[in-house]
Amino acid sequence: MMRTVEENVQTIPVGALIEFWQGGIPRDMLRVAQRPTFDELGRHAAGLQITAFMRALAKGAALSLPSRWTKRLTGHHPTSQVSAILDASGFAYGDVWPIHRLEARLDAYRRIRNQGAKIIILPQAFGPFEQTNVRNAACEIFNLCDLIYARDEESYHHLRSLNLSSGPKLRICADMTFVHRGTPPINPNEWQDRVCIVPNARMLDRTSKTTAAAYLETTIRLINWIREYGCEPWLVLHEANDAHMIDELRAEAGGQIPVLDIDASETKGVFGSCRAVIASRYHALISSLSHGTPVLGMSWSHKYERLFQEFEHSRYLIKFPISDDDLYERLGELLSLETGKDIKANLINHSQDKKDRVRQMWDEVNTSICA
Repeated sequence: MMRTVEENVQTIPVGALIEFWQGGIPRDMLRVAQRPTFDELGRHAAGLQITAFMRALAKGAALSLPSRWTKRLTGHHPTSQVSAILDASGFAYGDVWPIHRLEARLDAYRRIRNQGAKIIILPQAFGPFEQTNVRNAACEIFNLCDLIYARDEESYHHLRSLNLSSGPKLRICADMTFVHRGTPPINPNEWQDRVCIVPNARMLDRTSKTTAAAYLETTIRLINWIREYGCEPWLVLHEANDAHMIDELRAEAGGQIPVLDIDASETKGVFGSCRAVIASRYHALISSLSHGTPVLGMSWSHKYERLFQEFEHSRYLIKFPISDDDLYERLGELLSLETGKDIKANLINHSQDKKDRVRQMWDEVNTSICA
């Protein structure tokens, strides 16, 4: 990770203004004030002050350098001053989103591009693009870009289906948060027999009524079975809009389940220390897989299927309907100290490959910005 940080600060021009976008909105703006020396970087990391940078990185702001080397800007800044836009929306391009969002982003990106700024779409999911108006707007947006990174093969296929001009360079890269280790819990051993359960409201509003009902019922059964296996279930609030699901699950399970509600970096550290994670939040799965923690997933989008395929872990992505016996067996394999060890070793190997590719991606991004 430090190698990538060093290369970032050594190549980004002093005075560059980098704007970080998420969900079609400019979220943060930083100007590179000066380049630190490698010695300064070493002291910075040794003092654990690098955490601020890591948290920014987890949100996609690769160029949000520690504050002593950048100036955080507020208010309006003319697009003519912006050096580059980093789009880290996660999943914002496809038929599932209303057309007005794409049209608004297209207008903004046209203005920015006309002022000479680079536009880079960082790794995320794309498509499908079957609706004509969505397809046309997406084509116009992507043709304005310098680099576009698909997070999986299916997203890459959806991009290729658009027959874009030769302008944007289409590439594949894993989720950029793979390289962020998180903040370990004070006592990691406390978590070795705990199983984290991360609900997702999208499993209710982006799936059929049958799947939504099965999802809640299955989660309750898993909570009870975790206890049978001698482990302790913990509910994790990963996103604020999942709070009502936490309350519902606690009520159905008797209200005795502890809830973890801490910042993203600390949550990732917990995922790296617990026995297993059951999640339908994509970045909860990424956080767990990056540590090699065995995961049981439930899906509402193709991005989950692709992620589990890439880790050779598809057996543990639940598809409804599923029998109780089958589900119980798969949970047992993850929680078993014997089989869980083999599963963890496989996940760690794949995770390292993802991390190497993410570091390479940052090198490509910086080369593009500085060209």
